[in-house]
Amino acid sequence: MSKYNKTWYNLYMRHKMKEKIKKINEIDDKYLFKYDTILCATDYIKMSKYIKNIFWSHVFLGTFTTLISGLCTLIKTNSIFNLIIEMALWQILMMLGIKLYLDKIIEKSFYKYSNGKSIEISYEFYDEYIMVVKQNEIFLLRYDEFYKCIETNTNFYLRDLHNGKTLILKKDEMKLELIEFIRKKISNISNRT
Repeated sequence: MSKYNKTWYNLYMRHKMKEKIKKINEIDDKYLFKYDTILCATDYIKMSKYIKNIFWSHVFLGTFTTLISGLCTLIKTNSIFNLIIEMALWQILMMLGIKLYLDKIIEKSFYKYSNGKSIEISYEFYDEYIMVVKQNEIFLLRYDEFYKCIETNTNFYLRDLHNGKTLILKKDEMKLELIEFIRKKISNISNRT
């Protein structure tokens, strides 16, 4: 994207954000709790230990690559046996590589997404939903839309059903009342240490 197009895109995104904020401000509710935090790559790496979808999404992409490689082998050798052996080896190596280097993959993705900085996130908790504001995004999530909720000694991880977002809430930065509010609002929280 050229510098000129990027400038127009940023202006357009700011305009869209203002529209969303205006719509959200029309909501009469006053938030019950407000919580601001700063997330870094280590928070996302820590999350990946509990949310296994991250590992399996990388495995799926690797499997797709293995299939393409296998088709090339089949075309080259015309041997199903060679195809099966090569695909099995590639799949094992790929899964091992992802398992060993997932932390580095997540860290690299995080810094690419955040332009090398930490991400500031603001959460406003209302009676029926959470409003999340970060970078160029603002969205509302209903409490009943969280299909995976994990509470550890240090964090809550709330995974949204519709758009696959995972909220990371650091318990040591939260008031005790907010922690109890989250436990009450989200009934399917599983505890992990």
